[in-house]
Amino acid sequence: MMVTNVKQSASLEMTDYFFLFSLFIMLFWAIDPLMVGLDMIAGVKRLPTLLLFMNLAFIVVGRLMFRNRSTYVSFRATLKEMRYLVAFSAMVIVGSLYAREVKGIEETFLTMGVFTLMAPITYWYTINSMAPMKLLRAILIVYTFWAVVASGMQLGFFRVIEIFHSREHLVLPALGTFLYFLPWKAGRVLGIAMVVLVAIATNKNTGYIITVFVCGYLVSLTFFRRWRSMKDRLLSTTLLLAFVAGILMALATVWVGYTYFDDDMPTGNPEYRLYTYDIAWQRFLSSPIWGTLFSESAVVYFSKFDVAASTQYLPTHSDPLDIMAHGGVIALALWLMAIVPVLWRAFTMASLYGGELSWSDEWVHQSFLLMAFTALLVCMFNPIYNVPNLATANWMVLGCVLTSTQVCTRMLQQERRS
Repeated sequence: MMVTNVKQSASLEMTDYFFLFSLFIMLFWAIDPLMVGLDMIAGVKRLPTLLLFMNLAFIVVGRLMFRNRSTYVSFRATLKEMRYLVAFSAMVIVGSLYAREVKGIEETFLTMGVFTLMAPITYWYTINSMAPMKLLRAILIVYTFWAVVASGMQLGFFRVIEIFHSREHLVLPALGTFLYFLPWKAGRVLGIAMVVLVAIATNKNTGYIITVFVCGYLVSLTFFRRWRSMKDRLLSTTLLLAFVAGILMALATVWVGYTYFDDDMPTGNPEYRLYTYDIAWQRFLSSPIWGTLFSESAVVYFSKFDVAASTQYLPTHSDPLDIMAHGGVIALALWLMAIVPVLWRAFTMASLYGGELSWSDEWVHQSFLLMAFTALLVCMFNPIYNVPNLATANWMVLGCVLTSTQVCTRMLQQERRS
């Protein structure tokens, strides 16, 4: 562990509050619960990230000048911890700059490359806080606030408008865990019910997928913790079989719903998606090792039919496919090696030792873990890596997951020694 001491008695600093304010503005742009469309306006969409970077610059200077050497994690250690993600970012940035400066291509993957670095930056910032869990809790409160606002707006426009489509990973997990981990047993039922209700109000395939995963994860977490504590083998085996049967019945219900009530279900626009997916896949097959090195356009020409847009050049709608098509196996491997180990360590800690944490610390850890994992599900069907504020919100979550895992593990070790 790089963290040798965890200070939870300390308070947040003034720069932390400035950071939280800029995060508040950035998430308003990213989630856009009022459907203002600020994240789509040239120039205006950059304001929150500029404000965020300005605050981070002041924080970096302050941490370097007044760092506590007993808890300080250096830039070098941070880069080593997230070396695969930094390498992925460098690959995307270099290729995108070549595409823009040499080939004159305007729609590049530069946003993807630059804002990916928000993960190591956020990790370095939060892990070096005098009160890391308090800072993570404050960050999560900002995410949760906008998740609640977006959910309320969605319920107000029940199955009429998609308020937070492609932002489901920032809304549904935060909404569910906010209620589920309260020290109030009824909150567990309320958390599951609210996530399901908001997903129905959204009526999007991505929302339903995220809902199934979030609800399944939370219910499974509670069940297996109780199941492991049972000493009666016959009773525990019976309950395990009943739980598996319940999961199978739930999946069967979902299948029946999509099969026999398909007229009421969202189509997912397969004509468009399959067409662009095939273009990306063929591009990957033409150069499977390194792709185009991200030196080509980030959008594709959609010629199958006219679309209701100012241009026929549109994104692929799948970030992993774009990574494969433009970076080949090399970029895909770097991306997976950067994310999967972080999530696996976070999940292992949460599943084995999460019950030993206080409810507020577990709420923080489980929330960021679920948000980070469901982001992988969302990015498979929606482009979120190449949208400035949305990409920032996504990668900051991964940095928070890594900090939360290390700090919570350290706290548990300290408690056992004491």
